[in-house]
Amino acid sequence: MLGSKEDLEQALTPEISAEVLYELRETTFRLELMALDQVLAPHKWGGRETSDGDGDSLVQVRLQQEMALRHVFPVQPGEQVAEIFISMIPNVDRGLAAEFWADRHPFVKQLHSLMLDWEGCPKAVREAPTSPGPNNTPQLEKLVVGYYCQTFATSFGRAPVTPCRLPYRARIREQPARSFGSLTEDN
Repeated sequence: MLGSKEDLEQALTPEISAEVLYELRETTFRLELMALDQVLAPHKWGGRETSDGDGDSLVQVRLQQEMALRHVFPVQPGEQVAEIFISMIPNVDRGLAAEFWADRHPFVKQLHSLMLDWEGCPKAVREAPTSPGPNNTPQLEKLVVGYYCQTFATSFGRAPVTPCRLPYRARIREQPARSFGSLTEDN
């Protein structure tokens, strides 16, 4: 698609490759979280008893749980609710990978809320303090992240892909968020 091997190497710079890897990690994390939620809280995703003749009730139950899951992810500009698949690379670290605890807290709290319905959710996680603060947030993060990683590894036999911070190039605030529609430089 990009022509010769040299054209491809020129277009896929280390900076572009870093952005592609960021997008892959973020999307994989989102899909893995959804899969784990389906395994540990199948009642939230519906079943035969939820479905009517044409399956409308089942679809509604699944959409409702997907919406709850999407609150764990940061909303992109112009969106009402976060999408499962990201459509652009932001230029600020947000969500679970935000640099400051106060910026991470709402997303950690949403993930915590999602976990409360998981089969076998430990008492320490259920009773963790959820109010924001420089002491509470790190404690909540430690419990939530530890439980998520351990439960994922137990359920799927490998470590999860976790959210990461943006590549340096994407964090430069003067640049607008990039769409995945083009691999060429806009500047």
